[in-house]
Amino acid sequence: MSSSPFGINAKKSSLGNSLKAKEVIPKEPVTLIADKKYQIITALIPYNSKQAATIRAHMHANITIDGQRVFIFRVANGWSTVALDATESNPKLTGEPITVLKLAYTKFSECTAVSTVTIKWAGSDEILTYEDIDQMEAKFDPLPDPQPDADPVTNKGDADYLMDKLNEVDKKVDDKILQLGNKIDEVTGQMMAEIGDKMRSLHGQMDLLISSIRSDSVTPDSLVLTPATGHSKKRVRKERGEASGSLDLN
Repeated sequence: MSSSPFGINAKKSSLGNSLKAKEVIPKEPVTLIADKKYQIITALIPYNSKQAATIRAHMHANITIDGQRVFIFRVANGWSTVALDATESNPKLTGEPITVLKLAYTKFSECTAVSTVTIKWAGSDEILTYEDIDQMEAKFDPLPDPQPDADPVTNKGDADYLMDKLNEVDKKVDDKILQLGNKIDEVTGQMMAEIGDKMRSLHGQMDLLISSIRSDSVTPDSLVLTPATGHSKKRVRKERGEASGSLDLN
């Protein structure tokens, strides 16, 4: 049984739907932890996830004070506001806690890869919002006054020097990953558009071909064989007789 001609549109739509839509990567949350005793703000950002590189690159590029990064990474405490040159006797921060909280909350909220931004006190599960930041200022303990080091160090140690280099490399890698992601998105968009155009053109050509085949389904008159009948035989004999009579007259 031949397929119905009304199924053409259904076939066309199913073929068009075979082009899968681009995968949508879900956004991921960020949490800011405030330490009352040391005034340290720690950013809990995604790690080793699909959005991790984008969020980290956004943090490096946008959460800065006087051109310097606010969050510095250390294995001991992750991304925090503990300054690179901070010591136990001379605690230093990259920024005041209230300033950092407002800046980080605003900039993380602007990141297209971040779903939500929440604030918590260290050791507490209570979720705070941007409107709660001003009320947090009076709850921070003051930092102890700096104390002179018994053995002052004039130069950065190997660990600090290595950390500086790692941060520089980390930023370069993040920038390259972000650029590569944008390029992949651009190329993918162009390829999908070109494939769509070609598929639509192919559908049009197929429709024209099918219409042409249907219009030519009736056999031309030159190919129709007229059945031999008694009437046609008589007509042939008559024509032969007329032909022979004309020859006798001449």
